[in-house]
Amino acid sequence: MNPIRKSTIVLGTVGFILFSVLLLVFLPWSFNFFGYALPGKGGLPCRVSYGHRVYIASNKCIGVFSYGIQLPCRTELDLIDKKSWPLTQVRQIPTLLGEPYPLFLDAPSIKQIKQWTATGVFVRTGSNCYIGYNLSGGP
Repeated sequence: MNPIRKSTIVLGTVGFILFSVLLLVFLPWSFNFFGYALPGKGGLPCRVSYGHRVYIASNKCIGVFSYGIQLPCRTELDLIDKKSWPLTQVRQIPTLLGEPYPLFLDAPSIKQIKQWTATGVFVRTGSNCYIGYNLSGGP
């Protein structure tokens, strides 16, 4: 093998490894920045945006995504008891190589959305599992 070809292979390998490391470091940040979820369990972002406002999942969710964190899951019966049912889908959170997660507002928020900002949104992660996100920041 001549020296030019050997150095090209080494340089290409080093470049590929460096690109892979940078991709792994910046992929979660960029997905969070552009409002995407990561595939798999725990891939929900800790923050979602709706109506030019930011909503946070939980006090425990301090990172970019919810990997390793068990977010509180509310059922349809829980939402009915809290007078938050029915939910209305307002948008979706896209997922890399997967189905998007639907984003919902509860019934009281839908009725008052023209006057006030919604204080909470819900993301459905399963057939009967809704993760609540609370409004972040002040007016």
